[in-house]
Amino acid sequence: MSDSQINALLAHYRLHNRNAVTHVIRSAVSLGIIEALAEGQKTLEQLAQTLNLQKDPLLLVMNILVETELVEQYEEDYALSTVARLIPKNLRDFGDFHWSHLGDFVRTGVNLPSDDAIPATDADFLSNAKANEWLATPAALDAAQVLDFGASRKSLRVLELGSGSAVFGATLIHRDPDSRLVLLDDAAGLRAAKTTIDGVGIDDRVEMVEGNYLEPDLGDDTFDMVLMAGLLHRHTLKTCHDIFSNAHRLLKPSAELVAIDIFNGQEKGDLNYRIVELEIRLRSSNGALHDPTQLQHEMIMQGFDQIRYAHLPAAPYFWGLILAVRD
Repeated sequence: MSDSQINALLAHYRLHNRNAVTHVIRSAVSLGIIEALAEGQKTLEQLAQTLNLQKDPLLLVMNILVETELVEQYEEDYALSTVARLIPKNLRDFGDFHWSHLGDFVRTGVNLPSDDAIPATDADFLSNAKANEWLATPAALDAAQVLDFGASRKSLRVLELGSGSAVFGATLIHRDPDSRLVLLDDAAGLRAAKTTIDGVGIDDRVEMVEGNYLEPDLGDDTFDMVLMAGLLHRHTLKTCHDIFSNAHRLLKPSAELVAIDIFNGQEKGDLNYRIVELEIRLRSSNGALHDPTQLQHEMIMQGFDQIRYAHLPAAPYFWGLILAVRD
């Protein structure tokens, strides 16, 4: 066989195997295998008895799961991997409920209701926030380094809009004992933030304000920095325009706006970015990934200048940071 034929054959098997692994993981979720292992490691016999499954085909499935990053095997026992144990219970289906509607979305152009439109229990919200905290921590550490927080930037009073789990704000404040953080979000968001703040041990330097971050009502209070992290892709460009206008009003003269969000441009993150781009369009009526140049233009329109952009080179390689100065 020629080299091109061999490469084509290998490409076929890679695609075939990806599809097979996807179906194996989906079946492991629907059959209850993942949840059973979440309760503790089990032998093949125990899994089969607990879930009323046939041992021979179950063994074939487990053999493939062990080759993924979900399951580990210790002699006769199977257990969830470290990565799998970090995934909150309500995210262990990897968004399968939403992805199952992809065909309808492509056929009709009608997306699912946005997450904000779907009522969620506090437990669900906190679980999602905890997952986001874990996923965003490397990028938050990169952001703190890019901003040189605690060195060239210190002793600041920072406002984080729509904080959610507040992993970015908490990471910044943790690096500088003389800085303080004000979080503005709804009640559920602040409850999620509290778990992060308590875990980091900076509760004595954090103030939580319940309110609507799209219409902030903080009186005449102004800040040294306004931070928005993972916020802009939830909204249309027009709403981003309004968010920047509010940020300008809340900043002291010559103070800084920091916008951290999902942006294209890191080669290692191309596939991650494209999947998030599709998922946002599938799940949200208002959400969209924005080009940094568009956002920078909106910032200029609202009175910001000295605008700079930096990729945050941590996994999953799609976070970026825009820094702008209020005139």
